[in-house]
Amino acid sequence: MAPGEERVVKIPKFGVATAIKMILLCPSVRGVGKMPTVEQLKTYFDRTGDLTKMYVPINLGSLDRRTGNVVILAGQEIVIEIYPNGRPSIFK
Repeated sequence: MAPGEERVVKIPKFGVATAIKMILLCPSVRGVGKMPTVEQLKTYFDRTGDLTKMYVPINLGSLDRRTGNVVILAGQEIVIEIYPNGRPSIFK
């Protein structure tokens, strides 16, 4: 690449199903122990997509191993908890 030349990186577009498969099949992402359900992953991608469309930063997305719930911390006061059946609870 010549100096001053812009580098173009093409990022492939994945659907939700492909992203879920990648998470489930990648051992470095799965970790050890409990894993989120498919319903939780779908809701996670939907909610994080909605938040980023509103330019709200996602500070943390994690699986609570005690309860099996997925937790999203976004912005300054938004907490979203996703239960194993995929239903979210939003706390402000």
